[in-house]
Amino acid sequence: MSEMLCRWLNQELQLSKVVGMNSIATDFSNGYLIGEILHKYKLQDDFNKFLEKNTSISKVNNFMRLEPTLKLLGISFNMNIAQDLMQEKQSVAAHLLFQLYDALKKRKSPEVNRSLMEVEQPRAEANLYRRERKIYSYRLPQVMKRDADLKLQLYSDKHHRFKERTVGRERLQIKSRLNTQDEKITRNTDKATDIHLPKPPYRVSPLKMKRRQQQIQDEAKRVQD
Repeated sequence: MSEMLCRWLNQELQLSKVVGMNSIATDFSNGYLIGEILHKYKLQDDFNKFLEKNTSISKVNNFMRLEPTLKLLGISFNMNIAQDLMQEKQSVAAHLLFQLYDALKKRKSPEVNRSLMEVEQPRAEANLYRRERKIYSYRLPQVMKRDADLKLQLYSDKHHRFKERTVGRERLQIKSRLNTQDEKITRNTDKATDIHLPKPPYRVSPLKMKRRQQQIQDEAKRVQD
């Protein structure tokens, strides 16, 4: 079924972006390509107001414009489903595309589609205007808050990693300086150990001097005798 869906999107409709089976959730998370599909079936006259960006405002704008058209096709759609699409929840985009495929294939005549839209479009636009005011005042702050919280968390994580790297570098620098100081102290200690102090001069004690003099006197007397 996924291959059939990709053939429909890429070969039959030839969307502005090639869609892969593993990238459906991401490719349709901002609603732009859904609007392009409906525009190719001449069901989305305001497609020129769609925004091909992944910002919160762009997503809300696109999905609000999609809701009336999808409901005219009998597809159940609300802002809860839109939020699931924005958050790229598994299988939500694929399920919506299968519904859209079935609904569009059943309406084989473009003229019938066009006539239905001409009758229903003014009413849908009036409902869209009312919903825009309500959703922008309630939903958009929530979406923007989640985005802001996510960006803040990413910034906090980045700052924490940077701080850890900085602290790690400072610790290594301090350790290196301490090791250098220890090496200098060790070298200075070794040098001090190798210094040879001069020996004090030899001194004769007074007692020995006296004995020596006595011996000299005794020898002198013996020579005289």
